[in-house]
Amino acid sequence: MRAAADSRWIALEELFGERVHDRDVLGHALFYDDTGAAKDEPLHSFHPALSSMPINNLQIFGTKKCPDTRKAERFFKERRVSYQPIDLAQKGPSAGELRKIANAVGGMDKLIDREGRRYVDRGPKYAAPTGPRIEKILLDDPLLLRTPIVRAGDRATVGYEDQTWLRWLASE
Repeated sequence: MRAAADSRWIALEELFGERVHDRDVLGHALFYDDTGAAKDEPLHSFHPALSSMPINNLQIFGTKKCPDTRKAERFFKERRVSYQPIDLAQKGPSAGELRKIANAVGGMDKLIDREGRRYVDRGPKYAAPTGPRIEKILLDDPLLLRTPIVRAGDRATVGYEDQTWLRWLASE
């Protein structure tokens, strides 16, 4: 059962004009119409606005081998949201982009993948980088970033954050 004050549910209810009972991570919702009949279908089939959500300049930073990056790409494809994939093996974010992402997620230390094998192999684990050193390390080796990084304007997330992305879609 959901809390009545949950803002993402309220936003969906306002968008659809119906009572939203439940929603799953694949973009399906269980609605009750005026007759009390339940409808369990993809969100975009209920409202045309969800077929192409107007999130501008959505970028997904990650690698082709990262399962969470592939899940993030699938999440937005299922909702027909266009995005720009950026493969960190080929190109990392610029210094300005990295700072904007860090500000959006709460600091540079949240961007570095301290649990990855590359972090141990490259040596930063033993140097225990902090502050400006993390920024330099991430600019020199973007494969040390936690992935996926999903960025839309001044908003960003690190890791698979489907609930946050649903709030973004509901607020657009």
